[in-house]
Formats: sequence, structure tokens, C-alpha cells
Amino acid sequence: MGIDSSVLEVANTYLAGIKRSGPENIMAICPWHTRQDGSPERNPSFALSLTTGLWICHTCKERGTFRSLLKAFDLPANIIQARYEVLFEELAQNLDRKPRPERVIIEDTPPLDESCLGLFDYISEQMLDWGFTEETIQAFNVGFDKKNLRITFPLRDFSGRLRGISGRTVVDAVPRYKIYDDKDLGPWGVQAPKVERSGLLWNAERVYPATYFRPGVDVVVVEGFKACMWVYQAGVQNVVSLVGSYLSDQQCMILERMGGPFYFFLDNDLAGQKGTAYGMKRLAKSCEVKVALYEEKQPTDLSEEGVLLALDGAQDFFTWARR
Repeated sequence: MGIDSSVLEVANTYLAGIKRSGPENIMAICPWHTRQDGSPERNPSFALSLTTGLWICHTCKERGTFRSLLKAFDLPANIIQARYEVLFEELAQNLDRKPRPERVIIEDTPPLDESCLGLFDYISEQMLDWGFTEETIQAFNVGFDKKNLRITFPLRDFSGRLRGISGRTVVDAVPRYKIYDDKDLGPWGVQAPKVERSGLLWNAERVYPATYFRPGVDVVVVEGFKACMWVYQAGVQNVVSLVGSYLSDQQCMILERMGGPFYFFLDNDLAGQKGTAYGMKRLAKSCEVKVALYEEKQPTDLSEEGVLLALDGAQDFFTWARR
């Protein structure tokens, strides 16, 4: 059975109203939203690629990878991994090849098993104190490591494979952020793969489907995990994090594949300003880029309304650069 046939078989099991949309995509009725009057949705607004597994609902804006689709159907993680592991890799290979020449380098080491996240399936009180809702925390699969007292953030490549776990201390330990290695995961019998942070663009696996099916979608670029989640909670779903101040070569290739326009919303300090200038200069050669203007130190210092106002007042790269 080919890749497209395997994906279509899953679609026929869980989706209704399936119709072909070109040689590689199908449309179906979204299983997650209803019409405004509360009645079941009847119009097919759910798009699924049979060759990459990416999907998006053009009405409710939910989107993701084939793995996240299966998780949304409440299939157990161990069943998903055992039944579809080979298919995941085949879909990822297709995704890596499209489009040329912007091929994103993927680590050769095998990804982590999704069940690893179950070790940290707790919600940090610190996250709630910062103003994040449980819904936002769960949307990003953020957990809490009770042993090491760190908030855990899953690190995925843009095709959705779990590449590693980053932990942020809540007790002022050093370092503040760290990517878990064998010392951290070994006690649970898990071998930590080598992770190059420069090759990961956090939340890209959730944003890329929107740009895949509808080019020209605005994408917001921030520095950290918290800023990414805060902008998302303010209602801006297409937001990715550099997990740092500077745009790497691989991150640049991923963003160029998305197409933009891009809104840089980095921290309002010297490192953030330099990172903004560097990243925007690189992307401005091929994409439309703007910068969000605000007075506070970082996006998480803004209210939800303040986040939206900063983006609404964004300046184009050349106007900002003249300042």
C-alpha cells in the first residue's frame, strides 16, 4: 500500500464527507467544530495532504501533522507509534523534499519516542502564575519535571518528530535552560539523541500546515518558548520561536519555505534588536518582513491586547532600519 493510500485509509476511518482536491489532497468535514447554530458542520473545510500528512481546517484554523491528527482522535501513544512509525518516516521524507532547493537538514539520529512526554505530564504552577492557561500549556505539550524541577518543552523538527526536550528551571538552577541529555533522561531508561538547536524552529510543525495549504499567511517570529506561547494565547496561532536571538541557516531555510510575510517580535533589548536586524536583513532578500514596535522589555510583558497592537503597528524592514 502506498503512502497516499495509507493516509486515505486513516481519513476514511475517522473523517466524513471526503472529496478529492487535486492529485495529492482531500477535503473533508472538520470533526472538531460545529456551525454557529450548534448543528453539525456540513461543508468540507478540512484539508489533508495525502503525501505529507499535513492538515488544516480553513474554518476553525486547527492544523498539524499526521501524528497530531492521530493524537487528536484519542489513539493511545503506544498504538500510534507501533502502527504508524514507518508511515511517519515516509511522510517526513516527502515533507523534507518539498520544495527545492530549500532542503532542511534533519538530524540522522532517530527521534525520541512520544511516550517520553508522559514522564512530565504535569502542569507547572509557575506557568499558571505567569498567566498561561491550561489550554495553552496543553496545546504545546509543555510539562513539568518533578525530579529536576524544570518546565519541559518538547523540541520537534518541522515535520513534527520529537527530537529532544528542553527544561527551564523554576529554582534558579544553572543553566536556566538546558536540552536534556543522557544524564537527565537516563534514569528513565531513555537515550537522549543529539540535538542541534540551530536546526529547530519551535512550533514550526504547527505553523507550516497553514502556509502549505494557503501561501501568503502572516508568520510571527519570537525569541523564546514563553513568548511563542504568549502570542499564541493572544490569538495569533502562526507564531514560531528561534529559541534564541539569532536566525540560523537552517531556521532561515524553514522560514523561506513558509514564504511569509514575517513579523519579527523579538525581545526589546540589545540582543533582540541585533537579532532582529540580522534576521530581517537575511529574509528581506526573498520575503516581506516587518518588525513589531512596543515599549516593554519582551512580548510576555504585554497584555493580549498589547500583543495585537504591537503587531498591528509593525513597520516594514526598510522603514525600521532607517530608524
